[in-house]
Amino acid sequence: MVYKYTTKTKDEAYQLYAQGMPIRKIAKDLGVNRHTITAWKKQFGWDKRIATIDENAIQLVDQNLTKMKSEGIKIFTQALYAFANQIIKEKRIDPETKKEIITYKDITLAEAVQCQRIILTLYGEMDDNASNVKMEEHLEYMRVVYQRIQKRK
Repeated sequence: MVYKYTTKTKDEAYQLYAQGMPIRKIAKDLGVNRHTITAWKKQFGWDKRIATIDENAIQLVDQNLTKMKSEGIKIFTQALYAFANQIIKEKRIDPETKKEIITYKDITLAEAVQCQRIILTLYGEMDDNASNVKMEEHLEYMRVVYQRIQKRK
């Protein structure tokens, strides 16, 4: 039996199909009968192959997100330790209430709020205000804060 089409032609047809090109257009572009393309699709399980590739891609994305989240927690933990080592507690008496209060130096309110948002993001419990902040921005923020604190040592 003589085969009219090479493996290269079949592979090109599959690649075009996987990219979403309609069978009629593939047939026209490659000069192959559309019924032949349809037969190849069925014979070689193109739809199943594409589904498997898509599933594997989703798993890779999930793995990358898990890795990114893990990295974020690690960086955040390092930054928290650095904060804890650098924050100075000050006890003083409030002149109005005459009660002892504790204040902290070297951390701003904005930094504390941002840290809380990062915690919520990393643990998947973001509030509406934090939901539009990307994980990469959180990681970069924590790196910057961590580096700044390391320079103080």
